[in-house]
Amino acid sequence: LSRYIFIGVTGLAPFFLHENRMKKNDRPIKSSAGVPPISSSFYGEDIVETIPSCLLVLDNDCQVIFANNSFYRTFKTTPELTLGQLIERLVPLPGLAERIRELLRTGKTLSNLDGTIAQPNGHKRLFSISASRIKSTDEDINQPNQQRVLLLADDITQRKQAEQELI
Repeated sequence: LSRYIFIGVTGLAPFFLHENRMKKNDRPIKSSAGVPPISSSFYGEDIVETIPSCLLVLDNDCQVIFANNSFYRTFKTTPELTLGQLIERLVPLPGLAERIRELLRTGKTLSNLDGTIAQPNGHKRLFSISASRIKSTDEDINQPNQQRVLLLADDITQRKQAEQELI
């Protein structure tokens, strides 16, 4: 399975590169104010693992090819049980897989799809899910049959409970 490294944001879209390309073309980030330059790959994994949202990268078959630690903690799973799995098995939200397949066909983004997901311990959690195609300069990504999707899932259970208490 391939790994993709988050290297920044271009416009409003996250920008990922395949790890092999990073190793081949790893260039130092320009220094400023006398700070020595460091390689761009130095930041990638740390940034992805710092994001509090559950982050998944899906292939064009809606199989998970990358998940961050927030996903593993929130969904109480491991890379061995996650990578290669279909999104609907991991995030059983009605209509999610169909919306992602539509996103792959049309290029439209998915924004703030809210839904309740039952956790393995029986607790129900409310998630807000957004997704978009990943833009990349990696050759295998630019081929139409090799599309990727970035999916973010935020647990909004406590926020919704607080909103209900205010009403």
